[in-house]
Amino acid sequence: MRQLTIVLFISALATLLLTGCQESDSSQIRRARLIATENMQLKQDLEDRDQQIEELKAQIEALELENAKVIEQSGEASIKTLRMLLESEKRAEAIVIENRKLEEELERLKAQ
Repeated sequence: MRQLTIVLFISALATLLLTGCQESDSSQIRRARLIATENMQLKQDLEDRDQQIEELKAQIEALELENAKVIEQSGEASIKTLRMLLESEKRAEAIVIENRKLEEELERLKAQ
């Protein structure tokens, strides 16, 4: 009887342990699947972010090129404006000199 009790007790204990382990394994498998799914989602998110970063880098490069062109054009426009201003000043100076000569000639003609 004592041996039967010991065998039944060991059988019951083994059944409980195996059942507990199976549930634990089952929950571990579910947990592992959840973690794997989360990891795949995170990997996709990283790939999306990397793509966004590359697109933004391309936009920055395009804007920098456009900015350089605008600066270059602005510099050229400034140079043209300064040249035109210099030419205008030369013409104005020539007109002032011519005007003085004409005034002197007018005074000389009045004096005759």
